Order: sequence, then structure tokens, then C-alpha cells
Amino acid sequence: MKCVLNVPFPSFSPVAICFLIAAQLVEQEDPVSVFANLAWYFMTVVSGLFIHGFIILPLSYLILTRSSPLKFFMNMFQAMATAFGTASRYTT
Repeated sequence: MKCVLNVPFPSFSPVAICFLIAAQLVEQEDPVSVFANLAWYFMTVVSGLFIHGFIILPLSYLILTRSSPLKFFMNMFQAMATAFGTASRYTT
């Protein structure tokens, strides 16, 4: 365990992951189709997050509490703006 903790892994991990992905892309016969599939995956994830965050969660809040989700989100705005602005999850 000491060996793992002494290696500066977090600083190397983005570069290492980039090279692992690049090696797989170079081996592909048709990289355009790989990027097309990756774009479809990206759009699927983004649309799923949008549906969850802007439809499912507010509807659940409305049904469970019988109060406006818009008022709840507006009251939470300052804390979320501070969290995103400082890139810290401890402010929420």
C-alpha cells in the first residue's frame, strides 16, 4: 500500500488515460465510426442528465412535497453558484 501512496498517480492519470485511448484509436480500422459512436454516447449521457435534472427531479419534488420546485432551486442558487465558482463541493 505504501508503494501506491508514494506514486503521484493523480497527476499522471489524465495523461495516462489519454494515451490508453489514443492507442486504441490508432488500432481501429475506421476511426470516423468510432468518433460517431462516441458522439452518440455523449449525446445520450447529456440528454439523460438533462431529463433527470430538469424533469424527473422537479416532478419528484413537486409530488413529494406539494411545493414549487422553482422556489426550491432559486433558494439554492447562491450556494450552487459559489460551489461552481470556487470548484468546491464543500460550499454546498
